Amino acid sequence: MPLSEEAGHADRVGPLRFRGGLELHHDDPAFGGLSSIRVTPEGTGFTALSDRGRIVTGSLIHDAEGRLTGTSGLVVTPLRDSDGTALTGRRSDSEEMAHLPGGGWVVSFEREHRLMRYPEVLAAGTPTAMTGPDGLSGLGGNSGIEAMAALADGTLVLIAEGEAEEERHPGWLGGEGGWQSFTYLAQPPYRPVGAAVLPDGDLLVLERRYSWPAGVGARIARVPRERLLAGGEVAGETVARLERPLTVDNYEGIDVRRPPGGPTRVYLISDDNFSASQRTLLLVFDLEEDRR
Repeated sequence: MPLSEEAGHADRVGPLRFRGGLELHHDDPAFGGLSSIRVTPEGTGFTALSDRGRIVTGSLIHDAEGRLTGTSGLVVTPLRDSDGTALTGRRSDSEEMAHLPGGGWVVSFEREHRLMRYPEVLAAGTPTAMTGPDGLSGLGGNSGIEAMAALADGTLVLIAEGEAEEERHPGWLGGEGGWQSFTYLAQPPYRPVGAAVLPDGDLLVLERRYSWPAGVGARIARVPRERLLAGGEVAGETVARLERPLTVDNYEGIDVRRPPGGPTRVYLISDDNFSASQRTLLLVFDLEEDRR
């Protein structure tokens, strides 16, 4: 899959150099709606979550030059509730996940807004509820925590998607020991839907716009670690925008990793909303001209 839908377009957008793209398929009717992705440190596999409480895992295939060329072994399994049963209904709207430095995962849910802590193998065992920040339960039904990441010290960063056309979005820093609030400043009509921590501690935030008939687009913003402070307003610097004629869809998940001796890799995955008119896309970029 090319980066651009028009022939002859360059293979980069800003400091992001395109390193491959795929449209993912699976014959399981539960496959789709992917809203979060985390890639293994070696870059050989990935875990994604759908907004219908499903886990998708698989291997990533690369060519000799390190370009993404395919996937294999895709498996779809249910995400469990605290009683060990598969999530269903309103409780199954899993939106984002963060891998904790000491092992295990935190998953954010909306509609029934909450944070749940899962074991290292997401499909194994049962989760336990985490105490969320004040204000979490009062978020709009479809405006919950869609951007979340764990910093190197285990501090969680949460950002609510909010309502359409808003610039200011509720955010929190913390974890089991308590939470402190901040305000994330997006660039409307983009809204924050994913986050990942760069090797230097900065935060990449994925913002997307989605409307009919205007279509879809995405903005990737970089928030310097020193700006992630409680009580203030946090704004990111634009890294890149993905708009047509580039290959776009409803990008909702972002992750990063740094291969030994190479530039940081950035992964994007799209939520097809289980619609025949949308696709599940996985794109990979190298973040070049990294400032640190």
